[in-house]
Amino acid sequence: MPHPASLDIDVPHLDRFYIGSSWVEPATSATREVISPTTEQVLASVPDAGRIDAERAVRAARSAFDSGPWPHMTMSERIEVCERLIAALEQRMPVINRAWAFESGVAKKHREALNTMMTPAVGRENLRLAVGMSFEEIRESATERALLSREPVGVVLAVLTYNGPVIQMTKKVLPALLAGNTVVIKPAPESQLTTRLLAQCFDDAGFPTGVVNFVPGGTEASQSLVAHPGIDFITLTAGMEIGTDVLRRSASHMPRTVFELGGKGPAIVLADAELEPTVAALAGGAMSFLGQICTAQSRIFVPRSRYEDFSEALGKAYSAMRVGDPFDDEPEFGPLAVERALRRSERFVESAQRQGGTVVAGGRRPDGFDKGWFYEPTLIRDLNNDTEICQNEVFGPVTALLAYDTVDEAVEAANDTRYGLMGSVFSADSDAARLVARRVRCGMVAINHGAPSLGNPFGGVRGSGWGRECGPEGIYEFTQLKTTLLSTTFSMFESR
Repeated sequence: MPHPASLDIDVPHLDRFYIGSSWVEPATSATREVISPTTEQVLASVPDAGRIDAERAVRAARSAFDSGPWPHMTMSERIEVCERLIAALEQRMPVINRAWAFESGVAKKHREALNTMMTPAVGRENLRLAVGMSFEEIRESATERALLSREPVGVVLAVLTYNGPVIQMTKKVLPALLAGNTVVIKPAPESQLTTRLLAQCFDDAGFPTGVVNFVPGGTEASQSLVAHPGIDFITLTAGMEIGTDVLRRSASHMPRTVFELGGKGPAIVLADAELEPTVAALAGGAMSFLGQICTAQSRIFVPRSRYEDFSEALGKAYSAMRVGDPFDDEPEFGPLAVERALRRSERFVESAQRQGGTVVAGGRRPDGFDKGWFYEPTLIRDLNNDTEICQNEVFGPVTALLAYDTVDEAVEAANDTRYGLMGSVFSADSDAARLVARRVRCGMVAINHGAPSLGNPFGGVRGSGWGRECGPEGIYEFTQLKTTLLSTTFSMFESR
């Protein structure tokens, strides 16, 4: 299929923002170009939301929480509306997928797996979990009887990224809504097309006025939102530097936060691991969406006795991965979504080579692509764990292959980073793998596969952030505990 010469889909309201349950004219005169990462052509020009637009969205969400029905509806009533949202997403998914391919270069295989299959599944799992969750509990002791209630926090700011704008609706926004909060969504600047389509799905679902609001802007909008005293909770996926900046800007009103701030995923291969299935899982775990995911298993630790075998097998696997036009059916990968990811990948590979690394596969733009932000899946060996590429998140298609002599050495190196999001352990002995997994300092560790679970609590430790998404814990995160003291026989003010 030839690449479309221009947008061939109907994206509604490209000149407006969805705020207060209406498509409103922007308060800004600033604009932003939507650029194709495949052709580098301008696809559209859209308004760039600024401070006044952010203020309008917070006011709408604040009014909806303080005076609207949503926080006081029963869980079954909120589930009914959210079910309509998932149905709307399913109905519009073909055009959403195509929009995502236009603006982020996502290949067909990835967008259909993540959007068409996983998004409805994760969304409905949230609804299923919410039905059985308890939000009230009576606690009694010899001296007291109290009601513990989990109540919505208030206005939630959800800051999304370009690498999964649709699935993040089910990881961040849907749990916040089920818990009874209202939401201001700050999409990535690169997600202008999907943003309008997703907003239309919320409109189709019929949420009460002001419950969901979109502010598709850049830095000015982001900084205005995180510093706004009307925001009670911030859920953010970004890099560590942005997370630190958000903490500074929001410190005066101290909102609750859930931060997912990237990773430098370690994969530890034990000596008895089977070669072929391990290589397949490692390649998939490292190269999903061309490494533009925080859970990418980008540091692979292999016993020195098996280093050459894994280097050869992984090199062949990486070389066999096809990069091409995301509108073709065959390529596994399209271009990188943003130009800065391409430049960053190039810079990290050059740095690794200067520090003694050897490129086994990739390390360049693929032949025949003079335009677009294309880069081949890249494997680099002969590195030490203290090199730049092993300590910093690339967020691109670059993997480091490292040798170790003892398992203790591998675990120490795996933990020798400021991150702690997701790791993996590979072994034919599940007990041995679990023992090693216990020692890996990450919020999630997978055994014999490299992909995260979206049905269980997910989040990081150390510099990868805090809080959890997914599972019942991902819904409880958006609540706050309230104690109502029903009776007591004790008083600290009793006279003696």
